[in-house]
Amino acid sequence: MREPGAGEFSVDQMAVREIVTMPVVSFARRLKANSARAMPVFVVDTWQRDDKGWHLSKRHAAAVAGSRRGIPGDFGRSALPKQI
Repeated sequence: MREPGAGEFSVDQMAVREIVTMPVVSFARRLKANSARAMPVFVVDTWQRDDKGWHLSKRHAAAVAGSRRGIPGDFGRSALPKQI
């Protein structure tokens, strides 16, 4: 979620839930600068704990609304084919 020169961003609507022993954190990320790249992104992180502390396990991101533009780490996968 951090790119070189990405600028400062704000985090809104943060929520933390614990599923069994795994924390799940969700939030909306918005760039503070007014630019074409200032698309809001909804992020969901899962965390794991080991003897060295907490570590990010998985991160999922999706556009909050509006047209579909690139999200860091999104490779524009095509829709899944119908199985039935």
